[in-house]
Order: sequence, then C-alpha cells, then structure tokens
Amino acid sequence: MSSQPSATPQRRHAISPSQTACVGRPTLEALAYACRAYGQTTSYDISYRQLLAKTGGQVDLTNSAHRAAVLVWLNRWGCRQFKVVDHPLASSEMQAWYTECQHLLPEVGKALVDCSVAEVWHIGQAYALLRERQACTRKRDGFPEAVRFGPTGASKVLFAVRPQAAIPWDAPERKALHLDDSGRGYIAYLGHAQGILRALSPACRRYGIQLADLPMLLGRREATPAKLVDEYYWATLRDTVAIPDEAMLRTWFTNLVQKHRQARN
Repeated sequence: MSSQPSATPQRRHAISPSQTACVGRPTLEALAYACRAYGQTTSYDISYRQLLAKTGGQVDLTNSAHRAAVLVWLNRWGCRQFKVVDHPLASSEMQAWYTECQHLLPEVGKALVDCSVAEVWHIGQAYALLRERQACTRKRDGFPEAVRFGPTGASKVLFAVRPQAAIPWDAPERKALHLDDSGRGYIAYLGHAQGILRALSPACRRYGIQLADLPMLLGRREATPAKLVDEYYWATLRDTVAIPDEAMLRTWFTNLVQKHRQARN
C-alpha cells in the first residue's frame, strides 16, 4: 500500500450516518492516514506557515504586527466575521482579551496531553471570554450590529497563541460530538482530544516512535499532536478521505515508519 493516501477534497458540512464511526477515538493508524490526506488535499498549511514566518514561530498578542498577522490568517482560514475594514477593532479586542486572560493559558510549549484538569478548564474560561469579543460591525435592517469572534474564531485564536494545547474546532465537529459552543463545550472537546492523545502515546511506542514525533512522521511539520486530532475530524467528517480497513492501515503505517527511519539514517 502506498504511503500516499488517496483522497478527494469535498468541503461538505453535512454528517451522514456512515460518519458516526469517526466520532469515537481513532486508532493511531486511522488518525495518521486521515492527517496525511488532510495535508495533501487542503491549502491551509500555506497560510499557517506565513503566520509562523511573520511571528517568528510564536504568536505574541501584545505585538500589534502579530495581531494583524493573526487576523489575515483567520480570514484565509475562512473566518468571515473578521472584516478587513474592521481589523483595527478586532485587533484592539484581541489585545484587551489577552491582557485579561493571558494568565489563564498554559505556559508556551506545554502540550495538551500534559495539561491538568485545571489547566484545560482555564483554557475553556479564556475561550468563553474571547468568543464574546467583537470582531466587526455589520448592518442589519439598516442598523449597526456587533458581530462576535464566535466559537470558531475564538478557538482558532487560542490555537494561534498556544498551538500545543489548544485546538481549532468548527461546526461539524461540534455537531458530530454533540457539544455546544459554550466554554464547557470547548472544555469537553479538549478533554476528548486529550483522551485520544493519551491513548495514542502507547500505540506510538509500539512502533518505536514518540507521540511528539508524529507530526514530522506524517509530513505535518507545522502541526502539533493536538492539531492532528482536529485534522482527523476535519478530514473524516467532511468525507475528504475514506479510511481503509485495519489490516491495510497497519501495513501502510508500518511502511511509513520504516521509510521515515531509512530517510533519517
């Protein structure tokens, strides 16, 4: 079986009964296959690399240039609530939120798999406050109306500032996992992802690799282990990739690990 998964990108948001198997905890091999397909069938890595280049690899929301780069990246990742004309407003709101909530975030570089229950809860608090911040102003029936960062925008900002610990999430994931978009819902999503990652760690060791090595192995250099959970759901819930049976997956992943080792030697 080729190390290149076959996939056809389809930006569909409806969830069919056949997709219910994707909602549980994926095996290491299934997650790896879906994430490889994600990287090969989407262009999101391009804009994320540009964000990393503009911020030196670590977003600092006290820096106005970093905030501007985050807003451009959010637009390219499909967040239409951040109107370009209102970027100064959204930047100001982001800065105010960060001043208020920076203490709630885990230290830079701390992985979700290592976060305590309290740390996950604090991330959820920060998310809940950010989602209510104003992203732009729109007119409805001739009157100005404040548009909020919302759940998707807030989660992506959190990912930008703490990519090892926070995860983007979109409406299809919330619907499939039966989670609302509240702070408690995001806490539950992070806890769910944390459980997946903790189950993946021993599975990685059986192949002689570490969880932290997984993004590089999959050609997902800019991703984090936590982000791989998002990529798995993104690919499988939108029918971007069809996951092969377990025997084929194990053969494919074993070959991938071997090729990776040979390339390093």
